[in-house]
Amino acid sequence: MKVLFFALAVVGGISTINAQSNGTSLYDNSFVHRIDITFQQTSFWDSLTLYYNDAFNNGGDVKYMMAGVTIDGVEEDSIGFKQKGFYSNWGSGEALKKPFKISMSEYNDSKKYDGLKKINLSNGFEDPAIMRDVLAYKFMRDAGINAPRTAYTKLYLNGTYWGLYVMVEEVDKRALKNWFTNNNGNLFKCANNTNLDYQGADFNNYTDEFELQTNKTENNWSGFTRFVKNVNASPSQFNDSIRAVLNVDNYLDVLAADIILFNWDSYYDHGRNFFVYQDSTTNLMEWIPWDYNLSFSTSNVDLIIDYSQTEAKPLVKNMQENAELRHSFFDHVCILMDNYFTHGNLDAFITTTAALIRPALDEDPNKFFTITEFDQSIVQDIQVQGQWGGQTYKGLQQFITERQTAIASQLAGYNHTCTALSIDEEGINDIVLYPNPFQDNFSIKAESLMDRVEVYSLSGQLLQALTPNQSELIIPMVNYAAGTYLVKVSLGGFVKSFTISKQ
Repeated sequence: MKVLFFALAVVGGISTINAQSNGTSLYDNSFVHRIDITFQQTSFWDSLTLYYNDAFNNGGDVKYMMAGVTIDGVEEDSIGFKQKGFYSNWGSGEALKKPFKISMSEYNDSKKYDGLKKINLSNGFEDPAIMRDVLAYKFMRDAGINAPRTAYTKLYLNGTYWGLYVMVEEVDKRALKNWFTNNNGNLFKCANNTNLDYQGADFNNYTDEFELQTNKTENNWSGFTRFVKNVNASPSQFNDSIRAVLNVDNYLDVLAADIILFNWDSYYDHGRNFFVYQDSTTNLMEWIPWDYNLSFSTSNVDLIIDYSQTEAKPLVKNMQENAELRHSFFDHVCILMDNYFTHGNLDAFITTTAALIRPALDEDPNKFFTITEFDQSIVQDIQVQGQWGGQTYKGLQQFITERQTAIASQLAGYNHTCTALSIDEEGINDIVLYPNPFQDNFSIKAESLMDRVEVYSLSGQLLQALTPNQSELIIPMVNYAAGTYLVKVSLGGFVKSFTISKQ
């Protein structure tokens, strides 16, 4: 399998919070951040637990507690703080290291931090490397999938070090603005296990499984119900029907990533942990992945889902049973495995991240695994005797090796070859970025329609991802600090990279 990976050199500095207003400072993963939460109540833990248990047992949203917050030295009062999560919360039993959510705007809608209203704090439950979310999202972002950003933080509650947490970007209008040419479409969150079975045109039939996150006043579910109807189209009509409502290439990338990562806690198996966004420009649904803390598992997943062992999910089933879509799915697997899920692309990130977070994790009084287990799990599988009995946790680097071998064998078994599917930066020419340097925005002019444009900081953070489907494009950069940025332009199956400077 031919391999090409994309490297970013770190030569720039850290931008200020106010200059970026885009989460770029908060999700700078070059250092471990610090968040201090201050409650007036000394019995804050009892209240946090009570509010979570009430929602868990009786339904509804978990109530926030008012608190003050200091993030990397920037102080703000009157924010919301609560426990969150499902398995990572109740599964951890009496452990104090619960997952949390910060709402900057809970009591003042205009209040933000670095342009963001909410911050998710993942606790690393069932993850001895405390890196599964981080690595899965990095892999997907590298492959062009719109996936949340992450960074690490030390969390303090009323002055007590509570532990090392992973900050995970909220999927909301701010994220949509980064990923798409618009953020005014309808965003639907999968809130409960679903098959995506068609239950008629009445949206009320779907509200037990999905929540509309944007445009709640209009409450327009017609695009969603049409999407679900087409998911369940007959085999003879499925290919055309699904392409009329879904960005199929986007979904096949996510499905390929889920299979590669053994991420069974997703749609194809459990029927959960995703968003769909109805892009108001294309009117197609875009699939957004979510919650990868249980990826890199010990499951045995074939490229073609074996529905004799799991409940059939119509979207995956119909795609796997359509020869054209199955062949395209295999191609997506090839591209991800050849270019992104490789030791060349991921090993340096894994070892650098492990070295970065190890001191904070060593000091973590509430961590779920020992520091020795953390060290071992970076490289190799470990055996742990936990509350569920003896359990194997996959070593990150060993997992990559095993998946490379297993998937190559499976593709060969299906007589599918990955030859010539690697990304080639030399396949396109005559792309111009101007002016360079620029002040508030710059333009791109290409020889044909651009499929995708990505703008990165030189520390490797994805700042903007656009799918313009046009040959000329203006990139707004007024909210970004002066400095050098890297731009990737994709068209016709090829990718070319550029650097450009803002004065």
